[in-house]
Amino acid sequence: MFSIFNIFKRLARERKNGPWSIEVSSSEAVLLKHGRRVDSIYWRDVDAITAYKADQFTWDPIVVVLWHDDKGVPFEELWPGYEGVFNKIHELWPQIDQGWITRVNKGAFVPNPEVLWQRDKTALESR
Repeated sequence: MFSIFNIFKRLARERKNGPWSIEVSSSEAVLLKHGRRVDSIYWRDVDAITAYKADQFTWDPIVVVLWHDDKGVPFEELWPGYEGVFNKIHELWPQIDQGWITRVNKGAFVPNPEVLWQRDKTALESR
């Protein structure tokens, strides 16, 4: 069924998230804006993975942040290519509890931040 709500939802999503996209390869995740590379992170350099729910008024998308040297690269679930980031994270870090999605999504207007994975500090010091 086609409703006016769905039309507004689609238009808002295209306006807000239209320029952003994600490319995923075996070596890195790349954040693009209008097709131009804005940021990237190599999978081997990821020190931590966090997730939270972003309050965007009409819906609250999940944002996954890949961290390296205290710098985070965010990937929002509404952006084209997000599924590739999601799948690669679970491929490379199978120990991540699958229940994180439910915990982050719980409740409205609450970000529910969660650390999904963090490199062992002793491993960081030996790099």
